[in-house]
Amino acid sequence: MPAPVYITGQAGTGKTTKLLERTTVFARDLLTEPHQQFLAMAYMHGARRRLESSISEHRECSKFPRTVCTIDSFALLLVNRWRSALGFDKPVVSAPAQCTDRFERHGRIHLPFDEIARFATNLLASPTVSKITSRSYPLIVIDEFQDCVGSKLDFVRTLGHASQLLLAADDFQFLDIVGDGCPAVRWLDGLNDKGLLH
Repeated sequence: MPAPVYITGQAGTGKTTKLLERTTVFARDLLTEPHQQFLAMAYMHGARRRLESSISEHRECSKFPRTVCTIDSFALLLVNRWRSALGFDKPVVSAPAQCTDRFERHGRIHLPFDEIARFATNLLASPTVSKITSRSYPLIVIDEFQDCVGSKLDFVRTLGHASQLLLAADDFQFLDIVGDGCPAVRWLDGLNDKGLLH
């Protein structure tokens, strides 16, 4: 799979506009079958709603079939689709944000977000899951990518083995002010500018 293509810059520099322009170009090349869509994701629901609105208002990008969701909800979708392979006999839902342990209630298995992301990452190691993901969503677009850390960043990086990634990030808007910078942007910087869009 080609290296991720990405856009970095501060707020107001037109990252989302560039992201949608490139999405249009990639979608024309990659969405070759009637069942294929591009997958557009963001870290939080507010960013997801803004992305969905921007796509709908974009004259060219809006013509392509798509699924728009959060990264967590797509990870959860994968886990539920292949839950029997993971040993779960009941539907999986996300546990409350403050919960760090799994539990069962009302016929559902509640898992912490990080555990869901780890399970989804492990599923993508399967050639079958990876191939189905790639054939369904050959293009994956993520806005506000700077907020991906830990298991969610691992999940997105693994998705890059199945599908073409197109990412937009602003490390100045990184939500976690503790630590040594933005892991997602550090990963992009480590790609040696192969996929950087100006």
